[in-house]
Amino acid sequence: MLITIEGIYKDGQIELNELPNQIADGTQVLVTFIEPNKIDVTKLRQLIERLETNT
Repeated sequence: MLITIEGIYKDGQIELNELPNQIADGTQVLVTFIEPNKIDVTKLRQLIERLETNT
């Protein structure tokens, strides 16, 4: 299963824009930090959506 949720890193914490549904406590996660203006976020989101639909 692959679920992507946007958020921001602030004061040592990651604040999610929304809470994930049907995710058990203790589920493993990977966090990727994206530098502003270094990556086209729209294209990145499109690629992630393609990955999510292919799993």
